[in-house]
Amino acid sequence: MEKQTPPEQDTIFDEAELLGDGYDKHVRRARNTIFVVASVQFVFGLVLGFSGPEESKWISIGIMSIVAGIFAGLGFWASKKPYQAILIALILFCGLILLDVIFDPASIFKGIILKIFIIVYLIMGVNNARQTLRIKQALGKE
Repeated sequence: MEKQTPPEQDTIFDEAELLGDGYDKHVRRARNTIFVVASVQFVFGLVLGFSGPEESKWISIGIMSIVAGIFAGLGFWASKKPYQAILIALILFCGLILLDVIFDPASIFKGIILKIFIIVYLIMGVNNARQTLRIKQALGKE
C-alpha cells in the first residue's frame, strides 16, 4: 500500500482558527450598515425629491439614487474585498455629511445618533477587515 501524506502547510494554524468569528461579525455588521445607508439614502432621496420644488425633483431623485446605488455596490463588493469597500463607504459617508454641513450647518445635528452609529460600525468593520487582510497576507492567501 502506498503511504499517503497530507499536503504541506506553511503554518500549523488554519485560516479559520486565526480569523475566528469575532472579525467576521464586525465585517458583516459593517456590510449590513452599508446596505442600511443605501436604503436610507434611496428612501429619503425619494421623500425629499417629491416634497421639493418641481423643477429640481428629478435631479434630486437621480442624484440620491446614484448615491444609494454606489453604497449598494459597495455593500456587495464588501463580500469580496471588505477592507477596501468598507473604507470607501466610510469616506463617502463622511464626505456626504461634510457636504451637508457646508450647505446647511444645522444638518450636523439632524440624525446625529444614526450618523454616529453608522460611523462607529463602519470604523469597527474597517479595523477588523484590515486585521483580517493582514492575517491573510501573512498566510499568503491574499
